[in-house]
Amino acid sequence: TNHIINLNMIYEQPIQNLPKYFVLSDSHGKYFPPYHRTAQYQLVIKSISGLQWNNPWQQELSVNNLIESTSIKSIISTCAGIIFMVGTNSIRSWSASEIIQDIVNITQSIRSTYDHLNHINKISYNHLNVDGLHIRAKHTSLIFNIILDNITCLLNKTNKIKNSQRSSEAKSRRNKRVHQRQKQQQQSHIIFRLVDTIWKLKDIKQYLRYKQIKYSGLPDIHNNKLYVQFNNSINLQHAEQCLALGEFDSSHYRIWMTHERP
Repeated sequence: TNHIINLNMIYEQPIQNLPKYFVLSDSHGKYFPPYHRTAQYQLVIKSISGLQWNNPWQQELSVNNLIESTSIKSIISTCAGIIFMVGTNSIRSWSASEIIQDIVNITQSIRSTYDHLNHINKISYNHLNVDGLHIRAKHTSLIFNIILDNITCLLNKTNKIKNSQRSSEAKSRRNKRVHQRQKQQQQSHIIFRLVDTIWKLKDIKQYLRYKQIKYSGLPDIHNNKLYVQFNNSINLQHAEQCLALGEFDSSHYRIWMTHERP
């Protein structure tokens, strides 16, 4: 049976000449932007709270069923890679051995169905909460950047293989393009915070300056989510330390408005 899952415009119109990567996540990815683009690739992210590797009772929460849906198939067939971020929801219904077998079956199914995805690229992360299972909220942005870094590494490996077959003149032209892309890649460091509608963009900019946060870009607020871009990880980490998850709620706004700003 072909289960139709409507993703309702989860990402912007893709750029055809850029490699596209797909992230299917449980609630750990709920603060990730649904679409992210750099000079080298584009990233499509779908976060589903309660997502499990297999759930025969709620197929909309089952990776095993979602990868057979029309919408997901369309994305996977055109993407250069897929990343699953599925946590511990599955252990509520299944044993560890059953979950592992589900993961093996899903992985083998994707690799056998989509020849262009028949490679291995693992992502690991050690910023876990005290329970050893869940990711600490303050590290959410760092995980997003780890995903970006891994995709960049994968692209670099692929490009090296292609590059070995090119002439020296072609290699020189490509190296210039790569150098330019690397400059733009510096802007892929991002943090995101929920923001109350009372905050205006000019207030946020002034607040960031007051906090001495050096950012490179501040896209428009979308769905009450603020994305702040940085040129490097040092500025990003400084912002992570200065901006709490609730930094841009209404109470902080009132405090900021009554504060004697320089």
